[in-house]
Parts: sequence; structure tokens; C-alpha cells
Amino acid sequence: MEMKKYLTYFVITATLISLFVPVASLKAQTCNPDTLTQVRYGQRSAAVKNLQACLMELGYNIPAGATGYYGSQTRTAVKNFYKDYLNMSWHGNWVGPQGIETLKSALAQAPAPEEEAQTPQVPSGISADVLAQVLQKIQAGDLQGALALLLGALGAQVPTTPSAEQPQPQPTEQAGEAVVEVRLAASPASGVVVKEGEAKDVLGIRVISRNAYSDVQRVRFVVTSTPLITKVFQAFELYDGETKLASLPASSYNRINVSQYEYTFTGFSVRVPANGEKVLTIRAVVNPTVDSADIQNVTFSIQVRNGDVRAVDGVGVQHTPNVSGTVARDFTVEKSTPTGVALVVYRDQNTPQSNNYAADSNRDVKDLELLRFVLRADNDTLKVQSINGSLTVSSNVTVSGLKLLDMSGNVLDSVANPGSSFTFQGVDFNTPLVTVNKDQTVTLKVLADLKVDASLGTTSAATVGVSVTGAQAERSDGGSATWSGTVAGETQYIYRVVAANWKVVSSNASVNTPDTGTSTLTATFRIQITAQRGDVYIPQDGFAATTTGATQISMGTPVLTPVSGVETSGAYYIVRNGNTGTLDVQFAVTPSSWNAGYHRVKLVSMTWDNDNDSNNGEITTNFPGTVETNTLTNAVYISR
Repeated sequence: MEMKKYLTYFVITATLISLFVPVASLKAQTCNPDTLTQVRYGQRSAAVKNLQACLMELGYNIPAGATGYYGSQTRTAVKNFYKDYLNMSWHGNWVGPQGIETLKSALAQAPAPEEEAQTPQVPSGISADVLAQVLQKIQAGDLQGALALLLGALGAQVPTTPSAEQPQPQPTEQAGEAVVEVRLAASPASGVVVKEGEAKDVLGIRVISRNAYSDVQRVRFVVTSTPLITKVFQAFELYDGETKLASLPASSYNRINVSQYEYTFTGFSVRVPANGEKVLTIRAVVNPTVDSADIQNVTFSIQVRNGDVRAVDGVGVQHTPNVSGTVARDFTVEKSTPTGVALVVYRDQNTPQSNNYAADSNRDVKDLELLRFVLRADNDTLKVQSINGSLTVSSNVTVSGLKLLDMSGNVLDSVANPGSSFTFQGVDFNTPLVTVNKDQTVTLKVLADLKVDASLGTTSAATVGVSVTGAQAERSDGGSATWSGTVAGETQYIYRVVAANWKVVSSNASVNTPDTGTSTLTATFRIQITAQRGDVYIPQDGFAATTTGATQISMGTPVLTPVSGVETSGAYYIVRNGNTGTLDVQFAVTPSSWNAGYHRVKLVSMTWDNDNDSNNGEITTNFPGTVETNTLTNAVYISR
């Protein structure tokens, strides 16, 4: 009964103090920047209390105040401080050297807080009469009555103090000093393969607690990685079964040496029962895209060392045991394997059609485009290492070189003196011939340097053709891509002289019989000539005509008259490269005898050269047909 009275008196006194003494007037924990030191989540100490006071002095909210316990409220304040002053995203699980120095600097620049004078005031809802009655009942020893009167007047105004910052008490079953062991779990085994964009368990840790329970609160581990670890990994995670206990970005490491990266999971607590065990697994999260050069023939290892696991037993004893045996595993990282990957080839619509080409005075043809083709990468980005092809040439031409070019004119590779087959290839494995992005295309072209044989006749042509028959390409995961399709170019015709396209656009013919009784047969043809890849030189005797009918008569040497697009030089009429010229060609002959019947004029051939020297070869092509069928002119019949 006496205890109950004292308890009631304590409640009333505490309530009155909370009413009349404002919270701000209570002496708060003082911030001492000089004694700031590194602290971690879950720690309880005077150093934590000082950190909390300094954070609150800078204006960061910790509702429970400077309790000395590093809990969730303090972690939130630390995260916000790092974001505001260091401009970085921080998990808030600890305050490191950089954070301590920045906090000291911020406190030094912040204005000193001013304490406002606090005047006790009677809270609203309680009159002076009620207070007097409460005091009278206290003096009379009626503590319960005083409490009832006070609480009735206050109603819902009695303040409460948050306690979210305080850690929850752990169960006390089988509490005592434990013996903690750390061993390697059977699963996962060594050799786990993690593909890009995947997350897989790579190490299992058995934590055994003998005699009493213990709570695991830290797991530290080391990853050995030849490439910079952030180029391969996105994060590491700690799991208890399917429950994620902690996660760290790959960038939150402590680099031990050039290839070893240390990580520490804190901010969690997982119970290991007395005389039982808990298996914790570390999961590696690989970046969505990884450069194949960073993982090719690379094995990663992960290890928990002596003292890396920390556990606290039921009586508060901390355990950082040595591991039993070796707690380590090896694993590898691979590129993801997309499905339906193929390198497809097909002919570009602008590939050269069959055409006539002319050799120069040295019998050479340079940079003759034989083929234009397209490479398409289906479902993955492909690095083309080599392209294979075949060459078909006649016996009177030699191919001295082939070149592979992109559409910007860059030479990707060249092959000197190719045989019937050839290969374009990149410099080495890491420098491909060409890269084709996923589901995109690249257009390439094949050019040739040729030389025609000296024995090639002026009216015959050499032929050349090329085909692309295969390619080797690397997928993004390092494997080989499937090749699909073949493509062949059109056959091209090479002459010793420049190519010319000519046709008759009009013609007429007549017979003139003067008083002498001798008849003259006259025929005029208007001829259009297009010079292709070179100048066309036409000599005075470059056209031939004859007659057909009862008696065949040679029409002799014609007279050439330029109409348009034709130049003259000595005995030659010239149509420049790429231009079209028009000539009138007139034949006139007086037959020595006229037999019974008729004569019909026929244009037989045209002869031309690529220069004004007939000694290095000319070409003559026949004109198939007769006047009326090819010049849209009626036949000329001449009879006696």
C-alpha cells in the first residue's frame, strides 16, 4: 500500500513538472565537435550521443533525442546529412572519416544556438482553482484524489514520449554466454555461373551458436576481382533464406589491394538459437551489361575470414570467431545468351548491275565496284571478325587486289592478289572488322583492281564477279553467331578500250540520177553515243555500211558531222566521259554496175578508241539489223 502511494505521488509530480517546465528549458546533451568519432548502426555509446547532439544542432530531426543509441532515427539523420553536405546517396549505416570532418566543418560555420527564456505557464484547460484543489489534496495525503482531479482536468493533454529509437528487447530464453562457430555451407557450391543482369547466391555461411542463443549483427567478406569490381557487379546482398537482411552497392567497398575488395554488412540482427545454426547466403548482383573483355577467362572468389562475423549473445558478450576451415567459393560471370542471334547477309538494291568497263592505256581498271551488300544483326550486337568470299574471273583478266569499304569510304581491309577465294578480317580479336548493333544493319562494298591481258581482242571482253559466302561474328556473350545467307554480284565486262553505248535515232536514204545517167546512192544516219567511264575517240572511218539486195555494195568511208556534245581533234571525234554526243554519218556511193533488183542500206558497225592512238587497240561492235528495223525508216529500194 505504501509503495502504491509513492507511485501515485511520483506520477502526479512528473505530470506537474511536464506541465510547468517546458521541454526546451531542460538542459540538452551538449555537442562537442572535437570528440566526434566514427560510429555505426546498432552501437550504444557516449560517442553516439555526441553525434546525435551535433546532428540536432545542425537542425536534423531525431525525435527521441540524444539517447546514445544508433537506431533508425539516427540513420535517417545521417543519410540526410550526407545528402545535404556531401551530395551523395548514403545508406546511413555508419559515419566515416569523411563524414566526421564534414560535420565538424559544418558546425564551425553554423551560428551558435540561442536559448530563449522559458516562462512557466499554466496549461490551458486547468484553472487556478483546480490547481489549488490538487495541491490541497496532495497536502492532505489524498494522492489518488489529486491524480483523478488532475487527469480529469487535463483530458487528452497528457504528453507522451516517443521511444522508437530504443532497440526492442530480445527474448531471454536460454540467455547466457554462447560459443559461436563459423563454417562453410554446402550450398551454393563452387563454380556458380552468374550471367549479366542476374543475381545468384555465391557463398553460404553456417553460423552455429552453442550453449545459448546469439544474434548475428555483422558479416564482412572479401571479393577478389581482376577487373574493377564496379565494371562487373551492381550490388551484393545478404539473405536469411528468402529474407533480405542487408544490401550494399558494389561501389561501397574498402579496397585492400589492387584486386581485393572488402564489404561489410551491418544494420541487421538475426537470431541463431541455442545449440542450433543459421545459414546466411551472400548474393552477387551483376550489372545488366558487362564488357566481355572484363570477364573473359576471369574467375571471381569470395571469402569470409577470421573475425569477419560478429555475434552478440544473451548476456551482451560480442563474438568474432575464427572460421573453421576455409569459408570461400569461386564463381564466374558470363554474358547473357540471347536467342535467335544471327548475322544475316543480303544484296543491297544499289549494287552495280552488269555493265561494260574499259581498261586504261596500261590495261588497268582501278576501284571497280563489284558488289554492295548488307549485314544485319538479329537479336544481339555482333562483332564481325571476318568475311569470306569467292572470286570468278575469266582467263584474260587478273585481279591484283580487293578492298572492303564502308559507306563512308573507309577501307576496312584489303587482300592482295586474291585467288578464287578470299577473307577480309579484323586486326585482332578485340578489334573487329565491323560492329553491327542489335537489330541494325551495316552496308559494305567490295572494290577490285584489275588488269586485262595484252592478248585480249578489241571486240571481246574479260569477265569478273564476286560473292560473299560466309562470315565469323562474336555475340555479346563471347559465343559465335550463326551466319545466314549468301550474296553474289553481277558479272562485269572489261574491254581493252573505253565502253560506249551507241544507237541510231534517225536515218534516211535517197538515189540521185543526174543527166549523166549515173545514179548515186546516199544514206544518212543520226547516231547518239554515250561515253561510259572514259572518253570515246571515234576516227573518220569509224562507221561502216553496206547494202543488201540483188547486189551487195560497200558504202565506203562516211562523212561525219557533229550535231551536239562532240569535240574534234585531228582525225578523231570525241565524246567526253559521262557525256552523250550526237553525230550525222553520211554515206554516198555510185555503184559501178546495177543489176536487176534492189539495194537496201545497212549500218554495219562502229569502231572507237580510248585515246587518239590506234596502235594500242580499238574496239568494233556490229550493229545488228537493217535500216528499216533499227532506224524507223522505210526501206530504200533501188531498181533499174
